[in-house]
Amino acid sequence: MKLFEISKKEKEEVKSNYTKKQVNRFKSNFQNLSLEEIEQKLNENLVAEAKQALEELKKEKQVV
Repeated sequence: MKLFEISKKEKEEVKSNYTKKQVNRFKSNFQNLSLEEIEQKLNENLVAEAKQALEELKKEKQVV
C-alpha cells in the first residue's frame, strides 16, 4: 500500500509540474496581448491551462 501511495504522490507532482509548464508556455505566448485582447480570448473555448495563463496575465496587467 505504501508503494502505491508514493507512486500516486509522484504522479500528482508530475501532473502539477506539467500544468505549470503549460501555463508558463501560454503566458509567454499571450504576454503581448492587451487587456481587451485578453478579455476576448477568455471568451474562447480554450484549454484550462490557457485560461489560467490569461487570468494571471489579466491580473498582472491590471496591477500595472
